[in-house]
Amino acid sequence: MLKNWVSDPAVQNEYGEPVFTTEEDVRNLLNRYIAEPYRWAIYENKSDQCIGQIAFCKTWDDVKTAEIEYCIGSDYQGNGYAGEALSAIIDYAFSQTDFKRLEAYHRAENPRSGKVLVKLSRLLLP
Repeated sequence: MLKNWVSDPAVQNEYGEPVFTTEEDVRNLLNRYIAEPYRWAIYENKSDQCIGQIAFCKTWDDVKTAEIEYCIGSDYQGNGYAGEALSAIIDYAFSQTDFKRLEAYHRAENPRSGKVLVKLSRLLLP
């Protein structure tokens, strides 16, 4: 995490999160992440590196809806990892939970993330 994304201002600023620069900061962040029920690491198989994360950052049980957030380290962007992670989380949500609706947004300053969402929605929607 520290090497591949949480210390990278370009990733964290686009994601809307602070930059983490020490192992202690990352340990504290991991402890927070572990306590959350719907957060996963994104790993690159060939390097066995944590290259990002994906989560249901907000959930509304009364309307069975979850909001998705994700980030990928700069060195790994543009390789389809975000789309692959999103696809897996969508499948998980509708096959393993009782969520009926998923939402995802992107910052205006991060149009690449918007392209991922548009591409995935075209594949999933009739």
